[in-house]
Amino acid sequence: MDDQRGDILEFGKVLEILAREAASGLGRDFVLALRPLGSFEDAEERRALVRELIRLHEEDRPLALAGLFDAGEFLRYARVEGSVLEEDHWPRLRALLQLGAELTAFRETSGGDFPAIAGLLAGVAECPELLKRLERTFDEDGALRDDATQELFTLRRRLRDAERNVSRTAARLAADHHGRGDLQDNFVTLRNGRQVLPVKAGHRGRVKGLLHGSSSSGETVYMEPFELVEAGNEVEELRNEERREVHRILRSLTAELRGHAEELAASLPFLAELDGLQSVARKSARAGWHLPSLVRKGPLRLFQAHHPLLQLRTDGQSIPLTIILEREDRCVVLSGPNAGGKTTAMKMIGLNALLGRCGCPVPAFPDSQLPFFSAVLADIGDPQDLEEGVSTFSGHMSRIADLWRGADGEALVLLDELGTGTDPVEGGALAVALLEGFLGRAALTVTTSHLAPVKSWAEQTPGVRNASFSLDPRTHEPTFRLRLDVPGASEALHIAEREGLAGSILGRARELVGEPQLKMGEMLRRLEEREQELAAALREAEARAKTLGEQEQLLRARADLLRTERRELRAKVLQEQGTEAKELRERLERLIAELPSEEDARRRKEALVQAREEVLRAQELNAAERRRLAEEQVERGELTAGQRVFVRSLGQWGELTALEGGGEDARVAVGQMEVRTRREDLLAHDPRERREEQREQSEDLEWAVTGGKKRKRPKKGRRLKKALREAEEYSPAAYLLRRPGSQGQPAGGAAGRVALPASMLLDLHGFRVDEALAELDKFLDRALLADFPYVKICHGTGTGRLYKAVHEYLRTHPAARKYRFATPDEGGGGVTIVEF
Repeated sequence: MDDQRGDILEFGKVLEILAREAASGLGRDFVLALRPLGSFEDAEERRALVRELIRLHEEDRPLALAGLFDAGEFLRYARVEGSVLEEDHWPRLRALLQLGAELTAFRETSGGDFPAIAGLLAGVAECPELLKRLERTFDEDGALRDDATQELFTLRRRLRDAERNVSRTAARLAADHHGRGDLQDNFVTLRNGRQVLPVKAGHRGRVKGLLHGSSSSGETVYMEPFELVEAGNEVEELRNEERREVHRILRSLTAELRGHAEELAASLPFLAELDGLQSVARKSARAGWHLPSLVRKGPLRLFQAHHPLLQLRTDGQSIPLTIILEREDRCVVLSGPNAGGKTTAMKMIGLNALLGRCGCPVPAFPDSQLPFFSAVLADIGDPQDLEEGVSTFSGHMSRIADLWRGADGEALVLLDELGTGTDPVEGGALAVALLEGFLGRAALTVTTSHLAPVKSWAEQTPGVRNASFSLDPRTHEPTFRLRLDVPGASEALHIAEREGLAGSILGRARELVGEPQLKMGEMLRRLEEREQELAAALREAEARAKTLGEQEQLLRARADLLRTERRELRAKVLQEQGTEAKELRERLERLIAELPSEEDARRRKEALVQAREEVLRAQELNAAERRRLAEEQVERGELTAGQRVFVRSLGQWGELTALEGGGEDARVAVGQMEVRTRREDLLAHDPRERREEQREQSEDLEWAVTGGKKRKRPKKGRRLKKALREAEEYSPAAYLLRRPGSQGQPAGGAAGRVALPASMLLDLHGFRVDEALAELDKFLDRALLADFPYVKICHGTGTGRLYKAVHEYLRTHPAARKYRFATPDEGGGGVTIVEF
């Protein structure tokens, strides 16, 4: 630590709490040993690692480090030639190797998303072959498997057979001798690892065998019958062979571990750092700590910052402080009443600075900023030493002298109650002189003081700012609210009165203080009251501004909804008009095609042609209006990749992944699939939402515009409908029926029976080329007789042979003035339009 006489800021206690989340002693020791890093780059590197560990915690997939332990002692022993690790040591080593394999797998699969963690894990050994052998040698409970080697498998099978033989023989002998009355009870027990019978002392001679002791009363002796001795000897010999084989296996494993001991030992510091920093990240995330901006040089800016130790101990119930300094600020003088929060605020600044230098999160808002101080030098508390005859003032001066020598221009210096413990006049002068000196020897100096000369100096010196805490003017209780640029009163008399000091003493004290000093305190209290009133007025103004802003936002949203409804109504009307115009046009074309070529019908035919032209103009206007509407929708705003958009054709939200084709085509991720669509198919809102509200707002707006009278929807296509009625009156069937002399049959001989085409469209699907050309020739003749201005030939696309033949035929036809492929609205490339 930067302080040389103990943990003045209690940073170690903060680390103790952060270390509690560690999975191993290695991780706990790493956290407890955290010290400020030596360079800004090292701090940034650690912050990147902690940031990724916090992210894993927030994603609920922290690294599982349960198998981690300090294997250093095992590894040092294994490196001794000829050493053998005991059987119960291997399960823990196996868990450590499994942890290495899991962390290596994480690095390979997720290293791209967590580069800082991957860089740390690069130093972790894996040892896959050794792990496989341990998995073959030990079962899940850590016991040596019977099939670890063929020899062990054979020995254990023989041993089990021998033990069963001994047990059966012993049970038989026990039953025989119990039936004869030789045993105290019908059971077999163990003595010295051998199966024996509990024989009555008086019947000892009736059981031939070896004596293995007697009971404490002497009434029972434990005999191993000779029939069991040889079988027991075989069991003991097999056990010895099993132990020798187990020892050989463990010696072989230890020899293999010896080859990996060095790299495994080198892995332990990386694993300790990973466990320790994950503990810090987990505890910090749960406590609501954040990683602020860390700058090489710059002003200290802490937003809603807590004293780390108080915040952890009170479960977040401590009172946060905000202190925002400017780049030129080099010193802050904290003043105010005793027990008002000055020393706590100073320790808060120091502890957060230390956490920042360690690369750890701090209990402050993430938009806070911490400079990378070269050191944190503190003189806080009472440094007197009675045994050495050191007074409080002497202790402070000795400590400050050490700080003076340690300050290098980039340090944070914290001085508590500077200039106290001696004559106030001399103490004030010394305090001002020291602070003036530290302006050039420290990046930032924070001091607490009750001395008026110090507060006055702070008010008059550039780069120095007063800051204070105060008591509530009404209750005289601490507010724990920090105010910059306002010196604080000591409030000694009010505190003494609150603590119950006699009124006579307080009155005398006020007399001794003098009128000017009392007026100064009263002025500061009035300033405090005025500041509170202004703060309340500011809060009220902010609340009103927020309300007005919300209302403005609501009105804008309603206006957007009205514009949206208007666009949708326009689109709907245009679509209806387009559909109706299309239907009218088709009906007109049919009627024109059905008209006879007789002279007396030519006038009506010309009227229908003129009506058709009017329909064409209406369609063109409709199409133009729809294009303008589409352009309005496209021009609503610039679209960028990653933007959330609504796909009208799908009726779903998605994420815009890319714009292509000069920005006219778009690719959108909708759920698990990606779709391609046109840009005008995308909206920034869901048109289905709040449709009822839009409709009501539109009606209200229309009511206001029309003065309470809703306008009626204009009638559409009056001239077109009139033309259609006139055309239907002069359709071929009606015309022929109305001709003089007709009684339901065409008159006029052959002229009345001309086979006119019933439509302006010829469908050639399914015809061979020669058949199609024959049909086309007849169709064109009938179309010319009907005086059609143009016709449509539907030939499809297919292999292209048919439309090529049709076009070749039309190229030489004398009546075909021009021919072309139809537009998408007219039928597309499968249709050719011929103009006569």
